[in-house]
Amino acid sequence: DNIMGGCPTLFLKDYFPKENKLSEKYKTDCLISIRTPNLMSVPPEKQYELRDILLDTIDYLKSKGFSNVKFLCHDHRDIPFADSFKGVDFIFTDDAYKFINLLRHTRLNLTFRLHSFIPCLSLDVPTIKVSYDERALSLVDSIGMDDWNINYVKDNVMAEIKSRIDNIGDLESIKTQNNQSLWPSIQNGFVNNFSSFAEMCLSS
Repeated sequence: DNIMGGCPTLFLKDYFPKENKLSEKYKTDCLISIRTPNLMSVPPEKQYELRDILLDTIDYLKSKGFSNVKFLCHDHRDIPFADSFKGVDFIFTDDAYKFINLLRHTRLNLTFRLHSFIPCLSLDVPTIKVSYDERALSLVDSIGMDDWNINYVKDNVMAEIKSRIDNIGDLESIKTQNNQSLWPSIQNGFVNNFSSFAEMCLSS
């Protein structure tokens, strides 16, 4: 039988240490989780647009009081692209605990990457997702967050980013609705199926 799951990171809050200190120099108003354009599975013209979208986004964030904006690189291949922006610092770590701690100490995560969006949902960090491929679009939809998602290829990305920033409080309403039914169902599915798998392994 096939059973639809999700991503177990959605329940990270239940297992991750609650107390984590972070040096002041790494705390941010907004972390933008970027992706290098030529690694994005989008048409060339959409790859070319990304730099201007990021620059416009940073300007808008600063106009809204998010003065300390940094790029967060999930992959060492994103470092050259991040480093090409003058006046914008970037952070990279390959340590999972440090990575999560960086997310915990930002006011907002604006992300092109699933691996920060879903942890932020779990850790109650305000987050905005921009999806550029079917994998991300499908997973975001499967966890009930499609209405909050921004389709990089089809949407007016800058207009949608501004709308999410201006209406960031709407995120909590969507999460509350999902917490009442969908997310508990997904979590129970993980627990039950991993338990069944463990029993099968022990009995074989």
